[in-house]
Amino acid sequence: MVAAAALLAGCGVRFTDPPAGTEFFESLRISGEMKAGSPLTALVSYTQTYPVEVQVTCELRQNKQTLLQIGQNVVPALPDGNPDATPLVGSFSYDFTPPAPGAYKVECLTLQEEDNFITKTITISPN
Repeated sequence: MVAAAALLAGCGVRFTDPPAGTEFFESLRISGEMKAGSPLTALVSYTQTYPVEVQVTCELRQNKQTLLQIGQNVVPALPDGNPDATPLVGSFSYDFTPPAPGAYKVECLTLQEEDNFITKTITISPN
């Protein structure tokens, strides 16, 4: 096993996460009391390195169904943006209230590329 790992390491195979590179979303945090009827706040942080504006939307989902659009913003283009540019760092916060107890997902995504997203699972308990 050790010999196989050494051989793979010599061939340029790595068993670590790739560098973040041009990942847009940095983090998504949900704060507030996770009880039915209680308001929550979603805080999404990003790093913009693209030379085009980026449209961001955040939604409350249950299974694959979108229940509520939490918020939308546009991040301005970074002039001369590229993967090696000094990024524009920022964040948005959105207030929302889940409709009932249950398991939910808060998902933020870029409208230009829906594969660029960040998700946080939350569980809302009864009062």
